[in-house]
Amino acid sequence: MCITGEGGQTYCSEYCEAGSCPDGFPCQRYPFDGADLREICAPRCDRDEQCLSMACDEATGRCLFPGDGTQGPGEPCGGDAGLCRYGNLCVTQEAGRRCMATCNPDADPFCADGAFCFPALAPGGGLCWLGGTAGPGAPCLSHRDCPLGYLCLEARVGEPSCRKGCDPRDGEPGCPAGTECLTVPEKVYGFCR
Repeated sequence: MCITGEGGQTYCSEYCEAGSCPDGFPCQRYPFDGADLREICAPRCDRDEQCLSMACDEATGRCLFPGDGTQGPGEPCGGDAGLCRYGNLCVTQEAGRRCMATCNPDADPFCADGAFCFPALAPGGGLCWLGGTAGPGAPCLSHRDCPLGYLCLEARVGEPSCRKGCDPRDGEPGCPAGTECLTVPEKVYGFCR
């Protein structure tokens, strides 16, 4: 099978059981279709960036994945994915490592709490991003910079800024009075203007 790794690089892998992988490739869980977890042979990690928004356990070279923990979205996990409840990942952001719920950005660009479903995992997989530190209307570099429910979008002229996100397919897209939900070209989400 073909697996997407750090920086979008792809490599071939196979399903495994503990001890069945070649040296340097620990057998570890990997998300397929956003939620289905299977064990595959994956390259050893030595930093979080190699783990598709998960934490790297440098001692074992494995990317940590959520277990049966008790921490929910927004709660601290300290880099231990096992502390997060099922369906959540331990993710590094400016405020430290926090549990974030998984989602499918192709099915719905927004999560139940109004967070943006940020594409971050295997195809069809994402994270309910809890928001960054840039304020509404502030300059941004990515959706990760913006507060909960806001997207980093480029205006017709000028630099990108944090704009209130909306779902143009929804009869009540969540825009303030006097504004409308405009669809972002080739996306399933929009912004209020």
